[in-house]
Amino acid sequence: MISSPSPSSLSIFLLLALAERGFAKQYRRTHTHDHVGVPAPTHQEKSVSSKYYEIEDSFVGESFLKGFDFFTGDDPTHGRVNYVDKKTALRERLVSFTDDSFIMRADSKHVVKPGARGRDSVRISSRKAYGHGLDYI
Repeated sequence: MISSPSPSSLSIFLLLALAERGFAKQYRRTHTHDHVGVPAPTHQEKSVSSKYYEIEDSFVGESFLKGFDFFTGDDPTHGRVNYVDKKTALRERLVSFTDDSFIMRADSKHVVKPGARGRDSVRISSRKAYGHGLDYI
């Protein structure tokens, strides 16, 4: 019998999977112009950093909700999960925010019944596609 992952490991997996697939361009999105792969500037280089980087999108706090859509379909990886909409996620505190943070988590309060679709969780996708850049999460 295969055991289910803990809610915290499931949340981490979902965040990593989203980031890996390019869905979650979270928090602050810095776009590089002609210098893809340029390392972050050192303290001494900050005066010239603006010619290499500029913030294209910033999703902080409540504004994070405006940059992403909540997926509610069946899990494309056929996992035992129930993706919920934004309203449900907010009501059940699966997503929360302050002025400077945004938190996503899987449900850890309820026991999933054997015949149920799965544990309530959040899956988001960016409303905008990006070709390249640096993501600060």
